[in-house]
Amino acid sequence: HDVLQQQGKIEEPWRPGGTERCFWVLTQDWVYATRFAAPERSARERWLRFQGLKARTDVYLNGERIAVHSDAEVPLGIDVSGRLRADNTLVVHCHTGKLPGRTGAVEDGRRKPMGSYLGPNPAVASLGIFGAVFLETSDGHRLEEVVTGVTVDEALAEGAVTVAASGVSRAAAVALRVRLFDPEGKLAGEATLPATVTGGRFEARATVRVKPPRLWWPRGYGDQPLYRAEIALLVDGWPQQAERRTIGFRRLTMPEPLHFFVNGVRVFIRGGDWVTPNLLSDVWDHARHERLFALAENANFNGFRLWASVAAPPDVFYEMADARGFLLWQDFPRLPLGPDERSKEICCAKAARLIDRVKHHASVLSW
Repeated sequence: HDVLQQQGKIEEPWRPGGTERCFWVLTQDWVYATRFAAPERSARERWLRFQGLKARTDVYLNGERIAVHSDAEVPLGIDVSGRLRADNTLVVHCHTGKLPGRTGAVEDGRRKPMGSYLGPNPAVASLGIFGAVFLETSDGHRLEEVVTGVTVDEALAEGAVTVAASGVSRAAAVALRVRLFDPEGKLAGEATLPATVTGGRFEARATVRVKPPRLWWPRGYGDQPLYRAEIALLVDGWPQQAERRTIGFRRLTMPEPLHFFVNGVRVFIRGGDWVTPNLLSDVWDHARHERLFALAENANFNGFRLWASVAAPPDVFYEMADARGFLLWQDFPRLPLGPDERSKEICCAKAARLIDRVKHHASVLSW
């Protein structure tokens, strides 16, 4: 909707009658197309990366369908090694149209006579490409998963950052290096651990300890000093890929249900639901999020519940919450919740993936 609005194809849906005049958007398939150059390089692998696709999507490279994707919460990576030309055509076909509702009947998005618990706002859904699209090259050494955990001991005297990483490599051995920088950017600790590559794959774990850590507090209870962890995959001592994580040291306890203590201090949480910052687009809008956080601060909020019926925000949202001292009650978003075994498997996999992605953030209170 945001692209169509910028091009003058639709008016602002919030205007009287504007939403109804936008219903046709979700009854159409939409196609993105572009051309890009890919000069010859010595890299052994090339991957086409999509950081955000919403809708059931077909991806075509030079007329050949190379991927089908349907999960907006999972980035898409496609190995295009050996498929690229000097000049390439990329087409992304997003399938939409009328879909069966929960009752099995076809729904057109129009408001029901009695409305719903969501209130009067109609179903104006977003779709299409909402994240970065880029071509990645490598020599066959790649981090596929990086999970970071942060702990503080009971005495609040020592903090630890543990990184578990896995990936692929053409080398016989690799190393995982973790460097931790304090809020002023000074090196606070470093660890490098070797890992053996077996069958082209490796797993590695490294821990960096800080004595004593500078403690992170919710807003209204203290400051929010943030550390930066830099995680690098090394082959023969040379960095091949790097990841960064924002770290805050705090000890969270719940001695009885819903009574939370941070660093030994009881915290009174005041806040509301975080739902959908923009119904028309999932494209990250930093200024809009800054404004919403500022409004929450002016209302004396220090927490949000991240509502389950919408997708979890991108990583930068959690970093903003870390920096501003907000506590986040994280729902598991968009789970099928069916009684069958397949639905249970999907629920467990989605929940585990989300926990691994966000658990290092000081702002995350519970899930």
